Amino acid sequence: MRSALLLAALCLAPPSFAADDELNPEKAAKIDRDVDKAMKEVEKKHGNKKSSELSSGERKQMIDEQAAAQKEVFEKHNVEPKAYNRYTSKQSREELAATKQAKEALEAKEKAAEAEKAKEKEAAGGPKEITIQRGGAGRDPIIMEEKEGAAPIVEKGLPQDAVDDQNAAGLTDSTTQTAPAPAPAKGKGKGKHK
Repeated sequence: MRSALLLAALCLAPPSFAADDELNPEKAAKIDRDVDKAMKEVEKKHGNKKSSELSSGERKQMIDEQAAAQKEVFEKHNVEPKAYNRYTSKQSREELAATKQAKEALEAKEKAAEAEKAKEKEAAGGPKEITIQRGGAGRDPIIMEEKEGAAPIVEKGLPQDAVDDQNAAGLTDSTTQTAPAPAPAKGKGKGKHK
């Protein structure tokens, strides 16, 4: 009977938290980063307003949500808030520098992961714009020479061979013809009539 009660008490015991000696600069940096994210999410939920812009009820709700988010982060990392506060307040300069460096490394890693996701999303976004080429099925097919990343070259007008062929056949291009001069108008106006 006693062993059953002891077993039940151990199963229902609250989780043990990390002691000061188990904390290190890397773990402190992860906790700092997660707390910052949680606080930003709560602020975003409340419209990123300053506390002076909120009513007293909204302010109280925001503070409660921030406390709950912070508690959740500490439980996730299995660290007691008092132990964390004690550790961060007693850090040496070297430990503070190591924590700051670890936090910057985490931020850089997250930015790289976000950039990678953006590239994957862009690549999986479907086919890119396709250039459609018309014409060139005749005797002299059009060969397009493109360089990677360069804009396509567009030629306007007829190729020189076609212009030479038209001139030889006696045809003229409508753009090279001059319009006939208008005939002079006969004097029908308000003058004397003979």
